[in-house]
Amino acid sequence: MFTAGTNFSPRRCSVRVINYSKGRRKIQVAARSLLCYWAVRELGLTATGLAKRLGMTQPAVSYAVSRGEQIAKERNYNLTS
Repeated sequence: MFTAGTNFSPRRCSVRVINYSKGRRKIQVAARSLLCYWAVRELGLTATGLAKRLGMTQPAVSYAVSRGEQIAKERNYNLTS
């Protein structure tokens, strides 16, 4: 079985490892978590409905809501106009 990034030849086989920037991932996770938190807690969307829209599972959205709430409180973010 071969995965993406695999170079196969009869004489040698090598696998390239793709490293993602941890800093960029953290920013994306925080942004998604805040979106989930505000959508579910402030705007009244259901976690199931939001999960379908974002292509996530419902438990992942629920976890992101909790994480987003913590981020919002730590950084003093709120949705006011």
